[in-house]
Amino acid sequence: MSVLDTSGDDQDNELLRAGRITARASFLDLVDDIAAGDLATWRRIYATALRDPEARAAVLRASRLVEPEFANAGALWCALIARMPAVPHAEGG
Repeated sequence: MSVLDTSGDDQDNELLRAGRITARASFLDLVDDIAAGDLATWRRIYATALRDPEARAAVLRASRLVEPEFANAGALWCALIARMPAVPHAEGG
């Protein structure tokens, strides 16, 4: 029986589903937030991207992966990132 086979008993199916649940945010969560996040979520993403070049790059990558029906949201994020000022480099370190 394959690990992906869910034809077993209900207890096995529950264990398979539980193994996929995580409390840690992933890149796909960012894609979802860009596509259909609320205003507070978008503000958080914007504030993070404003100060962190890695977050900026992740937002651009995620913006290109939104579903076609949310393409305007992805285009908006690409435009916002393009208009952000350069992030100053940290001194020292």
